[in-house]
Amino acid sequence: MSSPLSLTLNAEAYVELLRKLIDVAEQVQNAPGLGLVPKEDVVSDIVLEELGPYLKQNGGVIEAQRIAFHEGRGHLILKYPGTSKAEETINFVGSHMDVVPANPEGWERNPFKLSVEGDKLYGRGTTDCLGHVALVTQLLVELAKNNVVTQKTISAVLIASEENGDIAGVGVETLMETGKIDFLKNGPVLWVDCSDSQPCIGTAGALTWTLKATGKLFHSGLPHLGINALELASDAIKVIQDRFYQDFGPLEAEIPYNFACGSTMKPTRIESSTNGINQIPPWCKISGDVRLSPFYDMQDLREKLASYVNDLNENITSLESRGPHSKYTLPKENLVGKLELTLADNYMEGIACSLDSIWFKSFDEATKHVKGESKPYSIMGSLPLVRDLQRAGLDLTLTGFGKSSVYHGDNEYCLLSDMKDGLLMLARFMHNVDSVAMASPLDISLSPEGYTELLRKFIGVAEHVQNAPSLGLVPKEDLISDIILEELGPYLQQNGGVIEAKRIAFNEGRGHLILKYPGTSKAEETINFIGMHMDVVPANPEGWERDPFTLEVDGDKLYGRGTTDCLGHVALVTQLFLELAKNEVVTEKTIAAVMIVSEENGEISGVGVETLMESGEIDFLKNGPVLWIDCSDSQPCIGTAGSQTWSLKATGKLFHSGLPHLGINALEMAMDAIKVIQDRFYEDFAQHEGEIPYNFACSSTMKPTQIESSTNGINQIPPWCKISGDVRLSPFYDMQELRSKLQCYVDDLNNDIASLACRGPHSKYTLPEENWNGKLELTMSDHYIEGIACSLESIGFQSFSDATKEVKGESVPFAIMGSLPLVRDLQRAGLDLTLAGFGKSSVYHGDNEYCLLSDMQDGLAILARFIHLVDTA
Repeated sequence: MSSPLSLTLNAEAYVELLRKLIDVAEQVQNAPGLGLVPKEDVVSDIVLEELGPYLKQNGGVIEAQRIAFHEGRGHLILKYPGTSKAEETINFVGSHMDVVPANPEGWERNPFKLSVEGDKLYGRGTTDCLGHVALVTQLLVELAKNNVVTQKTISAVLIASEENGDIAGVGVETLMETGKIDFLKNGPVLWVDCSDSQPCIGTAGALTWTLKATGKLFHSGLPHLGINALELASDAIKVIQDRFYQDFGPLEAEIPYNFACGSTMKPTRIESSTNGINQIPPWCKISGDVRLSPFYDMQDLREKLASYVNDLNENITSLESRGPHSKYTLPKENLVGKLELTLADNYMEGIACSLDSIWFKSFDEATKHVKGESKPYSIMGSLPLVRDLQRAGLDLTLTGFGKSSVYHGDNEYCLLSDMKDGLLMLARFMHNVDSVAMASPLDISLSPEGYTELLRKFIGVAEHVQNAPSLGLVPKEDLISDIILEELGPYLQQNGGVIEAKRIAFNEGRGHLILKYPGTSKAEETINFIGMHMDVVPANPEGWERDPFTLEVDGDKLYGRGTTDCLGHVALVTQLFLELAKNEVVTEKTIAAVMIVSEENGEISGVGVETLMESGEIDFLKNGPVLWIDCSDSQPCIGTAGSQTWSLKATGKLFHSGLPHLGINALEMAMDAIKVIQDRFYEDFAQHEGEIPYNFACSSTMKPTQIESSTNGINQIPPWCKISGDVRLSPFYDMQELRSKLQCYVDDLNNDIASLACRGPHSKYTLPEENWNGKLELTMSDHYIEGIACSLESIGFQSFSDATKEVKGESVPFAIMGSLPLVRDLQRAGLDLTLAGFGKSSVYHGDNEYCLLSDMQDGLAILARFIHLVDTA
């Protein structure tokens, strides 16, 4: 079985075929305004003769179909059949069989005879585009002659009427409307009608226009009694151009495409009334074109140009005139100069090829392999149909192998060596597309059955991963990771697969699990998912309407402890890796996931993700964006709060409640003290200006959440009371400053405990006669969590936001006053961090917890698109 890589151009056959094509080039010149109407069938007749032995009707394999909408002006569709994937196509389009006119007087040789001078092949059409017609024909000859086997069908569409659209209903646009080339949607399209043997990744839109200025004919010695249409047209076009360049200036999006220049509007022809040199011309017509960046909209351009002219007509005196006597209005005659704009109905739209496309990358690689380097470029020239093809969903790349220096010029030529390289590039492109199963992340989706069954297994052991050591519940997260490893088994490296798995434990049975799906050309860069934790908060079955430790499927709802937080996410990311491996998805960058332990409770230290980070095992997270998946509601979470727990103990004096003036009521003192402390907190940690773009539901808070008091009779003054609670601190405040200030508040109160407001005339917090003062003690947990404000400018956030918008229809970033471990440390270490999750916030940590299967299906689509966007950024 011959491969496309074995093909080379037969130089003698190519030159002889091109000689025949140039011999008929005079008959395919396209300029109806000059009486030159091409008959492209004379070219396709030669092509069919060349392919004769290999055509189906002659016992060969190549299918040929000529489709004409005007007599003698047919398009030619050629197909070389594939084998196992014959319905998929690799397409070559754009090589056209008409040429621009050639005036022999400007040539040093006959433009309609091929002249071979060393490597140079001279003649009209050698570069544009009969040289490409010959090249694509020879490519098909070589495929058939060498019995090359390809999985996919190779198609070529040689087109008519590319160089001039004066005669409508002939060209490739009409061919597309018939549905005859719908097969182009089944694979990548290489538009072969450019030059210089490099990928062309962008073209401009083209719109022709005419501006007619109408004035008043008069004697040039009495200019104040005429309206000079030549001056009016000149002044008007200057204003119109100025406004055009304001509205259609260079765009940042153009930069990666390396356009030689931005959008332009320019006059290229002028026509004026026939009058004496001593007469004021009554009309003048200026024509030209706009070349429009593909990042602007052609309809918007047309509307804006019309508005410029309308504005001038409504206030023609706003135009600068020439000297004191040349005016564009004659008030005494009620006569005003007039401007009329005509825009061509037939315009071309520009194109910006996808630089992320696998097929562009296939041609880019082929170019690099043959030419030694690939230097994609863009031109402000225009091509027909390409934008329509792209809009129809086609994967389009542009190229060509002629010489731009002689495009449409006299003494046009191509290099035989370039055409030899051209065939090698086309053949390698075919090989790349045909032989590599380059599935994209965009091709994968969540298997509802696979996901549900995996989650069922997780919920089945959720009782054993409840995390509340003070209640005797110490999780063994390895129960979860064992299930993950079983699910991924066939795709793990130790079993001959591609996924690298590593379990790292700091306590027996409580291992973190790191998964890596290897990239290709940029494998050292990573796209990271972390935060999916394998422990859960406790569930009391008495509060549930169903068994929290058995998955219950109720329509779209999946009930069970951990479905939202966070076993549902563990299952989702596991399924993501399964789909990547099963579909042999190709990514340039490595995909990494870190399933973590001990997230829900930090009572047992040295177990969780903080310790994992200290070990250096997840330093690879620095090599790419990090998505922390432990939030909810399927939108980007861009901020969290810091969290600091505290206890305030008030110590008073026990005494009989009938003699309150002899005791110190610790319960009252604690309540009064916490009020003062809260008031000072809200003064010092008010809403921060930086919070506003993050849409936090509320600002920093300090609140009591638990209270405990001495065990005493109801008729006794309580000697001590402890109030505990937490602070949720905006990420725009510093946690160390908070701790210092809280301690300061308590110290100030202890130094002047009498400053506290007390309850009634007899309840005091000092007993001077006994030298006894009430006392406050503040205890703050050493284990606090810092908040985070994610960067809204990062590639990670913007990619995730775009992915969310694509799947959910909108991206509505939000911030929460909940807290997550480690995220601030990761951000401080320079990581590009964004937070996400696909469960339901309404059931977080609650009874009857559930997630929606549909949300998880969307979740995988979002994660896959995020991978794609980051991988191709």
